[in-house]
Amino acid sequence: MLASRNSNPSSITSGDFNSDNRQDLAITNNNNNNTVSILLGNGDGSFQNQLTYTTGKSAFSVISSDFNNDSKLDLALANAGNNNVGVLLGNGDGTFQTQVTYPTGEFPVSIVSSDFNNDGKTDLAVANYFNNSLSVLLGDGNGNFQSQTIYLTGKRPVSVQAGKLNNDVNVDLVVVNTGSNSISVFLGNGNGTFQTSRTYKTGRNPSYTAIGDFNDDAKLDLVVINFLDHDGTIFLNICP
Repeated sequence: MLASRNSNPSSITSGDFNSDNRQDLAITNNNNNNTVSILLGNGDGSFQNQLTYTTGKSAFSVISSDFNNDSKLDLALANAGNNNVGVLLGNGDGTFQTQVTYPTGEFPVSIVSSDFNNDGKTDLAVANYFNNSLSVLLGDGNGNFQSQTIYLTGKRPVSVQAGKLNNDVNVDLVVVNTGSNSISVFLGNGNGTFQTSRTYKTGRNPSYTAIGDFNDDAKLDLVVINFLDHDGTIFLNICP
């Protein structure tokens, strides 16, 4: 049995954190300890005992990527209880530096990374649940991030994903709005800014979206889970 040995694990991501070509795990512990657990993989399906690092309050979401271009995986967390993003730079040996925080909107619950301004550096986008917004933080390639730019979403955004949805070279964003039974699609301009969102209706209380080509036409489509309807909604891409 895999356990982070802290209560209320809320999010998980995988990656090779100690450069041994084996997959490791990072798990956020959404409790009073406010930690992220690192479990290094042994390569046989088992994991070593956890190492823990302090996060902000109620870290609901964690992702791994290389934020400072040193070929070592780093972590970014949405600290809902502190209204910020925490970034822990990886040392490449399975350990991480103390988190550095960046302000977001109110109660960030979901985070995604990609290159939004086509500069070869990793940026962040965060869904803010209580003030119905999306925060975009552009990275400088050294592990630092600029102040957020805010975009309005639907009510109670709970999930954000990134992908190239309109067949150009720019990354776009999709936000799931559980309070307004909709998704918001933000088309990227390629310079770190996004167009005003386009809204599409879903079922009741959508909770998560995934991106993929579901009909083999080389265009990215969307699927959304509807919590109260016990089903999903598929949006096929009709861009030319």
